[in-house]
Amino acid sequence: MRKNPIILFMLWATILSFVITGCGAGKTDAPGAAPQSVTGVAATGAPIVGVVTLQASSEPAQARTATTAVNGSFSLAVSGLNPPFILTVEWTDGTGHHKMYSFAEQPGTTNINPFSNAVFAAAAGISDQVSLAGNLDPALLRTVASRHRAAMENLRTALAPLFAQYQTTSNPVSDRFEADHTGLDALFDDVKIFVNNGMIIVRNKRTSQVIFQGPIDNIASGTFYNENIPVVAVTGPGSGQIDGAALYTNKCGSCHGALATSRKIGRTAAQIQAAISANAGGMGSLSTMDAAELQAIAAALGSTTPTSTPTSTPTQGAIDGAALYTQYCNGCHGSGKKGSSATSIQNAINSNRGGMGSLSGLTSEQIQAIATGSTVPAPTTTATPATGTIDGAALYTQYCAGCHGSLATSGHSGATASQIQTGINTISGMMPLSTLTSAQIDAIAAALVSATPTQTPTPAPTVCGSCHTIPPSSGHHSTHRSRSCATCHGTGYSATTVNAATHNNGVKNIASGSTPGWNPTTRSCSNSCHGTERW
Repeated sequence: MRKNPIILFMLWATILSFVITGCGAGKTDAPGAAPQSVTGVAATGAPIVGVVTLQASSEPAQARTATTAVNGSFSLAVSGLNPPFILTVEWTDGTGHHKMYSFAEQPGTTNINPFSNAVFAAAAGISDQVSLAGNLDPALLRTVASRHRAAMENLRTALAPLFAQYQTTSNPVSDRFEADHTGLDALFDDVKIFVNNGMIIVRNKRTSQVIFQGPIDNIASGTFYNENIPVVAVTGPGSGQIDGAALYTNKCGSCHGALATSRKIGRTAAQIQAAISANAGGMGSLSTMDAAELQAIAAALGSTTPTSTPTSTPTQGAIDGAALYTQYCNGCHGSGKKGSSATSIQNAINSNRGGMGSLSGLTSEQIQAIATGSTVPAPTTTATPATGTIDGAALYTQYCAGCHGSLATSGHSGATASQIQTGINTISGMMPLSTLTSAQIDAIAAALVSATPTQTPTPAPTVCGSCHTIPPSSGHHSTHRSRSCATCHGTGYSATTVNAATHNNGVKNIASGSTPGWNPTTRSCSNSCHGTERW
């Protein structure tokens, strides 16, 4: 009997379709298949280049690691592992060794950033970063799993005004994210989110003012200080141009004054970059800014016409050293360098000390004039009330509010004239105020005494980690992170406590005796740990 060829063809097609379907069974990349990896970006504003570790929910614990790419991205295969997962990123930079955490309920997108780190601490009930770096056992993972979602939503709600300022609705943990200085990443560029002494604290990086503070176990009860939110640089409608004026206000104004009266008018992008590279006056914190942003700031400084100020006319042919000092030196040094010789000034420029290499265009005659006439003009007289007394409130607004907040909410309410003068004498950031007279300082102190705070509670007192990293980034602090602070600095010092009588007073206190064996003359330390090392 002859077989019908059409029937045979259909039979073979049916068999072949079953074979193809069978070969494709079990593929994880088929449309609609559940993801089999955890991917994300690790960043603090700038991308983190480090190692990400994923710990699964199993006993004994199972872990996998991956190195982040230059843009902070990472991917970890989790096939065969049980969710949820704890994620840790570790990296080392110029300020020491660091860790941050995040939590993934399932495979998919999970980012690691200061927000995820704070949420993890709140969910774990861990009061500070030092404790957070302890063992991540399965019991802790179960605790975090039961609290994480609520903690994340509570912190997002608490920081809603901040997210609105940066025009982002992204979930910092689970949404796609790029470290490109826009939106959510711009927020991380401009604010510091950290955990200390049972509190989640958010600070404006440029002014150090508290934006939010709340207990980790009751985030909703925290306080948000809307007036301390950074000014966000925006892009002009349809122009495609970066708003350099807004960037200047946000990044530079707190130190160099308003754009219209800035002491840095005319600075080029190259000069700004040189100051950042040299960390002049702490400008290293702006290292995340790209070339386009620096050029936009330079353009804003170049297009600004300084407020006209009457100046004395020097003798024909003479160089006005006092005016040169005011233009090039006063912004960082105040009157602290009065009496410096031309040689010492030239040496500082040649070695680019504190970014002074940007002054290499000055002639030897100009440098000599600065050395011989480096007297700084007295501060501009502030408007005074009709009684003729000095207006301390106006002086505070002019000279102090940039760092310490408005008079009504100042964290230094009640500071005496003596305390203010001590700060000017010993704290580098306040030394430019050395031109204030004793009468003006008295007036500021009087204003601080009479000021009535308008908010309750008042901003939190300064906590460890708000002024410097823990450990500090200077000298060899980071290489001694395994040692107790008290080993070198004496009783009363730890990662969370200080001896109030000896801290932040301009004096370097080192424990006496054979330990640690510090010799201030040779700046060397001899002990049983490493023999002799220079600081």
